[in-house]
Amino acid sequence: MKGFTLIEVLIAIVIVGVSFTVLFELLYRGQKDLSEAKNLFYNFLIVDGKLKQGDLSNLSITTREINVMSLPILERTYEKNGVYIRTYQPK
Repeated sequence: MKGFTLIEVLIAIVIVGVSFTVLFELLYRGQKDLSEAKNLFYNFLIVDGKLKQGDLSNLSITTREINVMSLPILERTYEKNGVYIRTYQPK
């Protein structure tokens, strides 16, 4: 008797199906993460450009001092669309 039994063929189909499902899920997550990274980088470039030009409009600015001995003192935080740029006081 030559060939595969029905059980062997069904098991092979299930293994291939599960493999493709996992592969497509990984590709989807990778594409989603890439899209989020591009969006974050684009927003970072906008905030960075505004800071370099001195244009602080449309930026959320918070000022606070956090004094932890081993860390520099936080001076300001600039935020737009989830991008934060922090400035610190020199030691």
